[in-house]
Amino acid sequence: NPPVVRPLLDVTREETGAFCRSLGLRPRHDPMNEDPAFLRVAVRTKVIPVLEDALGRNVRATLARTAALLQEDAAFLRAAAAKETARTLSGLDLKADRLAALPRAIGARVVRAALIAAGILPERPHVTAVLDLATARPGTRAELPGGLLARREREYVRVLRPSPRTSGEHDHAPPEP
Repeated sequence: NPPVVRPLLDVTREETGAFCRSLGLRPRHDPMNEDPAFLRVAVRTKVIPVLEDALGRNVRATLARTAALLQEDAAFLRAAAAKETARTLSGLDLKADRLAALPRAIGARVVRAALIAAGILPERPHVTAVLDLATARPGTRAELPGGLLARREREYVRVLRPSPRTSGEHDHAPPEP
């Protein structure tokens, strides 16, 4: 099996076909690349042609360059967030002062990692709510999916789960793994 290289964002189907023919190769045809049920097909067959009509033929190259830059940025953010997660997250406790000092893009990724560790697949509002707790007063809370709660304490933002007390009130305990 020869190696497969993708995506070729800055190369058209016609260009890859011509290149293969020049080498005596037959390109592999994937019918899913023409199935309108896939969003990427709609973008390629409907959106890109409209953009080219409005903005010119260099739209594909511009979008490909932008995608490459965004991939580099995303890789940098992932690496920075992984490093900061190791420094900021202890179990399910986030060091509030450290979290508050992070650039928001990194802090959001650290919070997302904490929420995933707690068993939540977080959406942006959950991440924002927990991130905002880093600068909130102690005692401030944010409700999370699955009955979990994030609470600002003196030094930490803690991710907690309700646990019944004998008095009938509810306290919160760390979620079990």
